[in-house]
Amino acid sequence: MTHVSNIRLRTLASILSLILAIMVLYWDNSQWLYSQWITDKAYSHGFFIPFVSLYLIWCKKDFFEIIPAKPNRFIGYLCIGCCLFLLLIGRVGAIIQLEAFSFFLIIPSIILLLYGWNYLRISLFPILYLQLMIPWMDPILERMHRPFQIVTAKIGSALLQLKYPVYTDDLHINLPSISMVVARECSGISFLISVIAVGLPLVYLTQKNWIRAVSVVFIGCILTVLSNGLRVAVAGYFGENFGPEMLHGPAHIFQGWSVAWFGWIGLFIVNWIFSNLPYPHGEPKYCLFEKWRNVRCEPLATTRIYSSQTSAFASLLAVLLGAALYLNLVAMPQPVSLVSPLAAIPSNISTFSSQQCEDPTLATFFPNLDESLCRIYRDSSQQQEVILFIGYYKNQDNNKRLTSFLSKPLHDGGEVLPLPLKGNTFNVTSSSLLLNDTRYRTLFWYQFPGTAKIADRLHAKLQILQSGILHRHNNGAIVFLASPQRSDSQRDNETVGTLQSFAAEVSPIVDGLLP
Repeated sequence: MTHVSNIRLRTLASILSLILAIMVLYWDNSQWLYSQWITDKAYSHGFFIPFVSLYLIWCKKDFFEIIPAKPNRFIGYLCIGCCLFLLLIGRVGAIIQLEAFSFFLIIPSIILLLYGWNYLRISLFPILYLQLMIPWMDPILERMHRPFQIVTAKIGSALLQLKYPVYTDDLHINLPSISMVVARECSGISFLISVIAVGLPLVYLTQKNWIRAVSVVFIGCILTVLSNGLRVAVAGYFGENFGPEMLHGPAHIFQGWSVAWFGWIGLFIVNWIFSNLPYPHGEPKYCLFEKWRNVRCEPLATTRIYSSQTSAFASLLAVLLGAALYLNLVAMPQPVSLVSPLAAIPSNISTFSSQQCEDPTLATFFPNLDESLCRIYRDSSQQQEVILFIGYYKNQDNNKRLTSFLSKPLHDGGEVLPLPLKGNTFNVTSSSLLLNDTRYRTLFWYQFPGTAKIADRLHAKLQILQSGILHRHNNGAIVFLASPQRSDSQRDNETVGTLQSFAAEVSPIVDGLLP
C-alpha cells in the first residue's frame, strides 16, 4: 500500500506540475478571462466552470481505475505542436479566437499523449464543457442580441396588451403614458448562457439518454426567453402605474436577476419531470455519465494504473515551459510609441478649422486605445462638417485590437473606394453609420508603419500578424472620418467627395506621426 500511495502522490504531483505549466503558458489569456468574467454578465458563470468540469471527471474515477492507458505519443505531440503554433499566431496577431482554439485543444492533446484515446473519449464531455468559460463565441452572440431583443419585445407587448392598448414598433413598446425600448442589455442572452451552463451538467448527471437531455436544456432555454418577455411586461406595468422611474434602478436589476432564477428553477423542475417519465422501450440502466460502465475492461494491476510515466511528464513539462519562455521573452511584439503625439495634427486643414470633441461612441469600437484624437472640422461657411477620429495602439493584445467583433459594424454595408494621393492610390472603406442618433456618411482605413493603408478587416489582420512575426511589433492606427449624411443622393455624393478630399489631406500628416 505504501508503494501504491507513493505512485499516486507522484502522479498527482506530475499532474499539478502540468496544470501549473499550462497556467504559465496561458497566463495572459487567464488574466483576460478573469477580466471578462468580472465585467461581462454573459460569462459571470465562468468562475464555476472549471470546478464543475473537475467534478464531472471525479464522477468517472472508477472507470479510470480499470481502463488501460495506451498513450499515443506521435499524434499527441503533433496536436500539442499545433496548439502552440495557434497560440503563437493568436498572441502575436491579437486574434483571440485562435488563442481560445489553442486552449480548447491543449487539454485533450495532453490526455491523448499521456493516456490515449480511451481516456480522451471518457473525458470528452467535461473537456467540452470547459469551453463555456471562454468568450470565443462573442462574434456569434453579437449577432443574436437583436433577434432576441425583438422576440422579447413581442412577448412583452403581447402580455401588456391584456391590460393596456399597446403599439409596438420594432424594439419600441408604446403604452398610454410611457414608451419603452428593449435595450441590448435586455436581450436575455446572458441569462440564456447561464441556464445552459447549469443545464448541461445537470442532465449529464441525471438523464439516461441524450434525447431527453437535449429536450430538458431546450425547454429551459424557452422558459428563460419567456421569463425575459415577462420581465419586460412587469417593467411596463410598474412604469405605467408608478412612473417611468420604475424602468430603472434597483427594481430593474431585481427583475433582471429574476429571469435567471426563473430559468434555473424551471430547468430543475423540467429535469425532475423528465427523470420520472417512463421509457417506452425499457429504462436504460445507467445515466449519461455512467455509460462507460457498458464497456468491458479487465482490472489492471495497481502499479500499471498509477504509473507516473516520468519521462513523458518531464518532456511535456519542458515543452510547455519552453514555449511559455519563448512567447513571453522572444516572440511577443514590443510597444512602439508615435513619433509625435496625435495632438500635433494641425487644427487647420485645407479650408477647415477645428475644435476638440469628446465622442466615447467611436472609442467603443476600439477599446483601450493608447492614444486617440477626436476633432470636428468645419469649413469657413460652416456648412460642411467633418469629424476626425484617430486611434492608435502601441501594441495589440486580447484587450486592445484594431480588428475585433466590436469594430465589425463599421464595415457592415460598406464599400471599398480607391483614394488618389499624389500619384498613388490606396483603398478606403465608405459606409453609413448611426452615431448618437444621427446618420453619418463615413470614410476610414487602417494605417500601419511604413505607410501601409488597408481598408479590409481581413487584410488588416494579416498585416498585424506579418508585422508581429517578422518585426516583433503590431502597432497600428485607425483613421476615421464622418460627416452628417444628406437626404438626397446628389448631396450625399458631395459629402463623400468632401470626405475623400479631406482624407487626402490628412493621410500624409498621419504618415509623419507613425514610427
